[in-house]
Parts: sequence; C-alpha cells; structure tokens
Amino acid sequence: MDNPLLKNALSLILYYSSSQRKKEINMKQIKEYPNYSITEDGRVISTQRVAGRSGKGISTICKELSIMHNKTGYCMVNLTKEKKSKTRYVHRLVAQAYLENKNNLPQVNHKDGNKDNNHYTNLEWCTSLHNNLHALEKGLRTGLKGETNSQAKITELEAIEIIKLILKGLSNIEIADMFDLHDRYVSLIRGKKRWTYIWEKEFHSVEDVPTSCRIRTKAFNAQRLSKALKDEEASRVDSSESKREDSKRVEP
Repeated sequence: MDNPLLKNALSLILYYSSSQRKKEINMKQIKEYPNYSITEDGRVISTQRVAGRSGKGISTICKELSIMHNKTGYCMVNLTKEKKSKTRYVHRLVAQAYLENKNNLPQVNHKDGNKDNNHYTNLEWCTSLHNNLHALEKGLRTGLKGETNSQAKITELEAIEIIKLILKGLSNIEIADMFDLHDRYVSLIRGKKRWTYIWEKEFHSVEDVPTSCRIRTKAFNAQRLSKALKDEEASRVDSSESKREDSKRVEP
C-alpha cells in the first residue's frame, strides 16, 4: 500500500509506546515542506522517510517537533528542506493548511488574543490594520505616545503649553491660530482625547476644564480669510522679486 502522506492524506496513525495504543491525529501536509505535517491545533509532525539499516525497504518515522517562543510570544518551529533549516510561525502554518484565504489577506490573527492557542478555529486571515486594532483592543499592544507617534502634530512641550492656555480660558480657535492647528484638534486635547497621558501626568489635579465656543463665528471666518489673503500676497511678492533677480542675471 502506498504511503498515505504521499497522497496528501488528511490523517495518520501515530504509535505511542508509553500508552501502547494507537492514537489517530488529524493532520495535513505542509505544502512548502512535504516531510512535515501539521495538526488542526498546531502540532508539527516530522514524517521523514528513511531507509532501513540493511539498506532495504523504506519506513516513515513520525516525530512531534518541539515548539519555541520568540520574544513577542509567538510559537515557532524549525523546518528543514534540502539541508536548509528555517524558522516558521506555527499559527501561519495552521492557517495556510486549514483556512481559506479568498481575498489573499497578508496576516493571521488570534481571535482570543492567546498566542499559544493555535487551533484553526481561533485563527483568521486579516489585514495589518485589523490585526493592530485587535491587539490594541485586547491590551496586547499599547499605542505609541506623544512625539514617538508618527501622527503627532505637536511636541510634548507644545501640548503642555496648549493645556495651560485651555485652563486660562482661551478658546479652541484662539489656541489653534497660535499654533497653526485646526481648532478641532485643540478640542480633542481639551476633551482629553489627545495627549491624555499629559493630562494625567502634569494636570491630574485639575477637575474642571473650561469649555470653548464650538461655533465658528463670522469673525473667525473673516480672520482665516484675511490670513489666507496675506499669505497669497506674500507669495506673489516673493515670486515677483524672484523674477526680478532672474532678469538681472540675464546677459544683455
């Protein structure tokens, strides 16, 4: 009878001498590494075929591989092909074997946040954004704070100064104009939805935060229009001076 692994069989009977009983484990062959199979819960089995001592006959040796953990807690395993060994994520091997990926999504997420639970029912293909948001929701990852966040529009010192101005009673519009920000951003700081840790660290004793007028008045709109006109005039002047300088450089 042909070896069932060569036909990508879905199961294999393994023998455990300690129990002296047959135990059937459902598994699938790892396509990239045909000498290995993986179970639906993430156990990796080596199924290498070797020749007998006399040089006659071929037998299959089944051995469960040891699982390692990397620095971030993911389960890893070493697989060898053509005398080259590579480390692979166990959860990705399970997903590749048991989960369909119609949309060709790039990452695999643990639904319950437990990186040791690599059963295929606990895994899902997802985008990088979904994976990151899920990690934040589960408390597995904390967002970058302050200036270390690439989305930060101001520095920590500027955030402290803005909060001081908020507590002095200045409006969002006034503060936004001083720091060249949108007043909605200042509103988020006022509501402690941005730079929250600064509020907690530097202003934790503050209980009442002054409110700001949320209506953009005609005066505010006129102020913004005036500023835009001044900027346009300054740009026009710079352009004229640049042309004048260029004309001086032209030889007669």
